[in-house]
Amino acid sequence: MLSRAELIANRTLCETKARGSLLGLAVGDALGDLGRQDEFRKRYGIVTNLYGNAKSTDDTEFALLTARTLVDCAGQLTPDALMCSWQKRILDQGGMFDRGGQPLYGAVANLQRGLKPPLSGRDNVAHYDDGAAMRIAPIGIMCAGDVQRAVALAEIESQISHFADGIWAAQAVAASVAVAMVNASVEE
Repeated sequence: MLSRAELIANRTLCETKARGSLLGLAVGDALGDLGRQDEFRKRYGIVTNLYGNAKSTDDTEFALLTARTLVDCAGQLTPDALMCSWQKRILDQGGMFDRGGQPLYGAVANLQRGLKPPLSGRDNVAHYDDGAAMRIAPIGIMCAGDVQRAVALAEIESQISHFADGIWAAQAVAASVAVAMVNASVEE
């Protein structure tokens, strides 16, 4: 296992792992979304390659929003920094349009009604789903080797749209990415 300092000192390795994590998320998202419907699986079988103009889903887009939020707040994620990002990039742009799962629509509606995290996530009909887990990889990347920080920041980030199981799933993914970034074993 690498130490966090060793990973950071090796910029090429750090960037390669970060890029791999985000590309893996995007490809898995695109393939998973395509295979979600029986019609596609019956018609095309197992998808082994993507075609030009393949599109992402809200999971990839919100992972990039999470990354952008972390950059904007220099890694010092707070509920206020998260609210500012969602305000600027979602609410001020007119909301969700036709992109997003139920918890995202619920969170945006709650934010528009004046609810703030954690209430915007707790008072959300689909607060238990996987949406927060799907967007949380950037936190694990930033917290490489620091599981406790990854878990704490994942809670802050996911509370805007999720509660209980939805938060815990995001924390598990953030912790997993944080340890994968430093080549930790399954036991570690």
